Amino acid sequence: MTLEQPLFVRDTNIAVTDVLKMIAEGLTYEQIVKREPRLNYGDIMAAADLARQLLDQYVGADSIIRITGKIQLTARRGKWINLGQLRKEFPRAYEPWTREETEKLRSFFEARLDVEEIASRLGRQEGAIISRLEKLGLISSYAEVKREARHEDDDKS
Repeated sequence: MTLEQPLFVRDTNIAVTDVLKMIAEGLTYEQIVKREPRLNYGDIMAAADLARQLLDQYVGADSIIRITGKIQLTARRGKWINLGQLRKEFPRAYEPWTREETEKLRSFFEARLDVEEIASRLGRQEGAIISRLEKLGLISSYAEVKREARHEDDDKS
């Protein structure tokens, strides 16, 4: 989506993007109002809400948005995911797979490590491991992984 002209807050001649930029810079609402006395708290909240509405309207459920800075957002199955937070537990979450990483996955799988262990070693979520194994044709489904794990447990007893 592209806009032909900037969107302004009321009759202030202050662009909505300028308000969002001040928020992104870390200014408090009070600091923004001091800097731009033509604005009020409601204007600032309306600018932020407009940004949210545009994201909701124009970003598909499986879109990935990377906002430079502290937060990276991803939409998966209609839910927003904070990648910064997720990567505290899974450092490689939603990162593209490298050849080296794919080869490690293959060797871990061939060594019969369980999905949880592979995920831990590769810094990814279990679902990502299963999805990649399916894509590589090493398994046909998650059910197959579970069936194999049960079979191995039966063999141990």
